[in-house]
Amino acid sequence: MKTNIETLREEICDLSEKISKGEILQSYYDNRIEKLSFALSNAIVQSRLAPDEKILCEHHVIRAHTKLAGKVLKESEQEIVSIWATEDRLFRLKAFQSQGKPALFYSDPLHPERRDDCLEELRYVQISNLQSCWEFRKSELLTGLLIILFALAFHRWLQVTSIVLVLFGLGGALHGAFFPTRWVEISVNPPRDEEPFFIYTPRRRSAKKLIRAIRTKISPWLKVKIYDSYPL
Repeated sequence: MKTNIETLREEICDLSEKISKGEILQSYYDNRIEKLSFALSNAIVQSRLAPDEKILCEHHVIRAHTKLAGKVLKESEQEIVSIWATEDRLFRLKAFQSQGKPALFYSDPLHPERRDDCLEELRYVQISNLQSCWEFRKSELLTGLLIILFALAFHRWLQVTSIVLVLFGLGGALHGAFFPTRWVEISVNPPRDEEPFFIYTPRRRSAKKLIRAIRTKISPWLKVKIYDSYPL
């Protein structure tokens, strides 16, 4: 008998096959695949909960990875990062998705027959600190500067269009320089070989709720330190 997880994965694969054949609209595919992906991730976490364990809050982020390949500024792939907080631990699911390659949350996407989920967990007793981090949007800044250089180099042929391109590139460059990417890194002690847990878009309501939930589970000294270094 199929589980809910297997059923959701089959529906996601069926949807991807239909969009590749042009049987459904792109807008319908985007909306439906997002709902199914989150439903699948929630089903995976629910299957790993202890009998009396409850989810306190959750935070979902879809990060776009823009590449200058194929069509300019086309989002070639997206990374789904979801974190759940329970009374005793944190769960995280990560997966990449692109057109025709949906996120199925296997630990080894190249060998889905193994049926292992890529679910990670982190207990609160392992957390040593929450660190606020930021960096410039380098790709956005570089892309904006390249557009400006292109518009200036071909101004004689582009004429009025070059002005529009300069303004567009300038807006992108300024956004990349003055609106950096922010996230919160969850440090652990002792350090682990796995990638640290990151809370992206920390100013969103769900992220703030997650950070507060973590605060209540760690020592009072760390709670004061986190509050001073990362006011919400």
